[in-house]
Amino acid sequence: MNLVAFESRVSPAASNEDALVFEIPLGATKPGKHPINGVFRFGYIYGTDDMAMVSLRLIANVTGTE
Repeated sequence: MNLVAFESRVSPAASNEDALVFEIPLGATKPGKHPINGVFRFGYIYGTDDMAMVSLRLIANVTGTE
């Protein structure tokens, strides 16, 4: 049973002052505090044809209300 639901498996990024900014819509499926402990992976192209892949730890809490 998933206590946290991600709206989509893909979240596009916006470029903001040399940074990639991701908005990841999600919500709790039940009331209470629910931990997220996972990996956020993304790739980006820089220059004319160079691509980088990055994996970052995703550790957070989602609190569901009634």
